[in-house]
Amino acid sequence: MLFASLFALFSSLDMLFRFRGKLMDAGPAISHLAMALFLLAVLLTFSQKTVISENTSGYRLGEDFSETENLLLVKGEVLPMGEYHVTYAGREFDGERIHYQVDFLKTNSRGEYYKVFSSYPAVLLNERMGNVYEPYARVSPLRDVFTYITFADLETDPTPGSYALLDEFSIAVGDTVEVDNNHLIFRDIQTSGDLEGSSDVRVTAVLELQTGDGQSFTIDPSYMIEDGRVMREDYLLPELDQMYRFRRVSDEPYTIEMEVYEDQPEFIVIKTIIFPMINLLWISIVVLMIGLWISFRSRWRNMRREKTKS
Repeated sequence: MLFASLFALFSSLDMLFRFRGKLMDAGPAISHLAMALFLLAVLLTFSQKTVISENTSGYRLGEDFSETENLLLVKGEVLPMGEYHVTYAGREFDGERIHYQVDFLKTNSRGEYYKVFSSYPAVLLNERMGNVYEPYARVSPLRDVFTYITFADLETDPTPGSYALLDEFSIAVGDTVEVDNNHLIFRDIQTSGDLEGSSDVRVTAVLELQTGDGQSFTIDPSYMIEDGRVMREDYLLPELDQMYRFRRVSDEPYTIEMEVYEDQPEFIVIKTIIFPMINLLWISIVVLMIGLWISFRSRWRNMRREKTKS
C-alpha cells in the first residue's frame, strides 16, 4: 500500500509539472494524485489508529467485551482514558434516539479538571429492525476522536434506585455469613401476633452487619402476613447502597431465608478510537472531484471543437 500510494503520488506530481500551463490536460494526473492521497490516507489512518478506551473502572466486563478496548463509566465518576479523563454526564431521549453525553477532560496546573469537549454517541431504537448504535466523531485538523456505545441500559424512562440481587442464603439464629466481604450475624428473631390462629403475623429478624473497616449496623427486615397476604418490609442500608429482604421462614427451626440486593448505579460502556490524518482522506476525495471535473470539461470542449469543425 505504501509503495503503491507513493508511486502514484510522485508519478502524478511529475505529470502535473510536465503539463503546467495546460491545466485542462491535467485532469487525469489530478485524479490519479487524489487516488494516491486516498491510499496514503487509508494507510496512515487505519494502520495508526489507537484504541484508548482501556477499562480502568475496576469492574469486570465479562467475556463479551474486551477489557483493553471498552471502558465502563458510572455516571458522575471521572476515569483516566489515554491522554484524557472522561465522565458520563447523563442521557436524553428525544423520542427516537437515546443520546449519551460523555465529557472529555484534562487537568490544569493546579490539578483541576476542565472540559476539552463533549461527545454525544446515540442509540437509535428500532424494535422491528434492531437498535442502531450511532457513533460520534470529534473532528480536528490532524485527527478524529471516534466514540460509540458498546453497552447501555436502553430503558427510555429508567427508574432511579434500581436494585439487583447480590446474594441469597439461609441463616440460623447465632450464625454468621459473609456478604460482600462483610460479616452478617443473626442476633435474634422477634414475632408479634398469634402464630397459631391469627391471620396477622409479623416476624422480624434482628441482624448485625460488621464491615471490614470496623463499622456496625443493625438490620431488621420483617416478614408479615396480613389478611392472608404475604408482605415484606425490606431494610435499606444507604451507607453501603444495599437492601436486605426477609424472604421467608425456613423449614429448619430458627432459620430464615434472606436476600441481599445492591443498588445498581447508572452506567454505560464505551469504545473510543483515535484516527490520525483522517482529514487527508476527505481532502483526497475533494481533489478527486476536481480532477474529474477538469477531465469532463476538457472532454466536453474537445467534443464541441470536433462538432464545430464538422
